[in-house]
Amino acid sequence: MESKKHLYWVVGLIVITLILCGTLLWINYNSWTLGFEMDSNTLEAIKSINWSSLPK
Repeated sequence: MESKKHLYWVVGLIVITLILCGTLLWINYNSWTLGFEMDSNTLEAIKSINWSSLPK
């Protein structure tokens, strides 16, 4: 019984890992999933941040 419990854990972890890897591959393959455009207002806002004053 104990070996089956461990087998279920191993199979479950492998399935979860495969789902995560498959999702990352799908996102990488479909560039539109993470695509965005940066307009000039966003670019100016990023440039205006004083990065040296942020805590590290």
